[in-house]
Amino acid sequence: MEETIDFEEKSNQYEYAGFGIRLLAVFIDGLIITGLAWLIFGDDVVSTQNGFKFEMQGWQNLVTYGYYFLFWVGISSSPGKLLLGLKIIDEDGKNISAAKSLIRVLVFIIVIIGGWFILGTKDKQALHDLAAKTYVIKK
Repeated sequence: MEETIDFEEKSNQYEYAGFGIRLLAVFIDGLIITGLAWLIFGDDVVSTQNGFKFEMQGWQNLVTYGYYFLFWVGISSSPGKLLLGLKIIDEDGKNISAAKSLIRVLVFIIVIIGGWFILGTKDKQALHDLAAKTYVIKK
């Protein structure tokens, strides 16, 4: 059964995840995505000749967007977030829907810099959180 939270009344019981821990989660997810991309595309995206190189172009980026979308829809988190004890919830305290996941991915694609919003909002929301009306909390 999915836990529902009256967010206005209970928002003080949650600790919002800040910039540093969310950046670390993205880094962990990036390592996983790099491995997936290498398994799928091989040396086209990951090369160790003349140092380490990771580069996805065009439709290859669907690996990244699909990774986040599928994990956000499936478990309202990502492996990086899970490892750090983080979860994405909506305004009602529920797991996020496919629609909210899609909004987050689209905004994530359009404005990667949106992560900097975490530093300036009361509830530590990035731009994609504000657009989708979601929060990242510590479980």
